[in-house]
Amino acid sequence: MLVVSNDWAASGDGKVFFYAGKTKDEAVKYILNGNIVCNRSVIDENGQRCFYIGRISYFVPEVDGERVIEDIVEQCAKTIDDGADDYLDDVHNKLIDELGYELSKVFVAWEKKYNLSCSRFLVEDRYIEKIEIY
Repeated sequence: MLVVSNDWAASGDGKVFFYAGKTKDEAVKYILNGNIVCNRSVIDENGQRCFYIGRISYFVPEVDGERVIEDIVEQCAKTIDDGADDYLDDVHNKLIDELGYELSKVFVAWEKKYNLSCSRFLVEDRYIEKIEIY
């Protein structure tokens, strides 16, 4: 799932973004202090000097509790063969959601422990702002 953060990115063309700071002001200063974020022009289609900033969304993994239960039931059926047909049949949605939530927390902690977290980010169109330079 994507989670919108308080981090900001900057771009010269509105397409390729680079991390620029923890706040909107930091991102603007990043550009105005001469940090050209890419080799593309910072002149828009109307001839106006500009750049773009946007809120960063990070990927946060979610474990699907229902798929985990299905996998466990399948393992049980392969191992025991007969008699496992009703194993975990009575698990209701609230418990499935709780399982997914708890396993997601464990997975994220494991990612962080071994420095395996996804370092890439996305700047969604709805969070992009065009800043014109006068």
